Amino acid sequence: MKFAIFLFKVLFFVFLSNRILAADSYWLLVHFSPWRIANLDSKKLDIISELPYDGVAVQLANAYQVYPVKVTKEKINLIKSYKIAPKIWPWVFLNWMIFPGKKDPNAHFDFTGKKRQKSIFFTNLTEALKLAKEFNSPGIVLDLETYNNHKLYNLAYLSENSSLPVEQVKKQLLALGEEIGQYVVKFYPHAKIWLLCTNLGAKKERSISYIVLGMLNFALREKCHFKVIDGGEASIKYCHDSFKSFKRVILIRDKREEKYLTQYSHLLLAGVICPWENKADLKNWMLKNRFCKDAKMQTILDFKDFFMFLNRHYEYNWIYAAGAANYYPFESSSKRINSIINEFIEKNSLE
Repeated sequence: MKFAIFLFKVLFFVFLSNRILAADSYWLLVHFSPWRIANLDSKKLDIISELPYDGVAVQLANAYQVYPVKVTKEKINLIKSYKIAPKIWPWVFLNWMIFPGKKDPNAHFDFTGKKRQKSIFFTNLTEALKLAKEFNSPGIVLDLETYNNHKLYNLAYLSENSSLPVEQVKKQLLALGEEIGQYVVKFYPHAKIWLLCTNLGAKKERSISYIVLGMLNFALREKCHFKVIDGGEASIKYCHDSFKSFKRVILIRDKREEKYLTQYSHLLLAGVICPWENKADLKNWMLKNRFCKDAKMQTILDFKDFFMFLNRHYEYNWIYAAGAANYYPFESSSKRINSIINEFIEKNSLE
């Protein structure tokens, strides 16, 4: 009996170690702003230096702009002269492969490479991977949201949109994921690829999940060193009416993705939270979202349990600093919320 109790304690400790305790949790900031890697200057880099986060996603180019990006050597050297260079995660968008334009309801996805969009995407992916390696950053953020046409998540729609059978679409998407993996191996083999959304474990099959599976299959088959981080945007979501419901959603998400974690050692799960300083300041889509509107959290102080739980649950976490939450982390108006979040995620202050 005593041995059984001892064994249980050992296994429980191993379980906690695998879930990752607070001291090891890494926090990434994701915020849509006009800042690009190419326009980072000393003032912007000083601001990043003051932020409480371990990492900051910085866009290589706007999600809707489709053109090759090349960051100058002078800019790279300026960024590398700052100690916070490793904080910068170059941020790239699958949406660069979707044409012809911004939020076109009939936009097409160039996943077969018949147009120039796919080529430009890989040109920019290459640049992002090279920059991350130069900065000694852990990796890049790959945003798989199809901003120009959200119907492209639907496999049947994508099949019709591309004039290809569904099974052929799946094969092409798996191949696209494998191609992304090949680029990672070539330009930054030990990178972490932080995907904000994967739709793994979703009740309905989604097109982007096949891209993710293509990356994971390639990594497994070729015994690659890179890791894929599933940010959980679709499975966890941004808004919750209470901490209790948030925790329940996290545990459901873990269960749904358990089979992928078992199959792919290259896959890691991350948590996500979208906090606000004052609920009264919510606007735009957050006022339309039932879980945002009904949330019990009135101020940033009410989010403490959320941060504490994520710190102890996942090795990687990210904050979506939403304009709709009136959270602009690079501006002086957000000094208070940045300071409070710093207290929440400060490694040595956690209980």
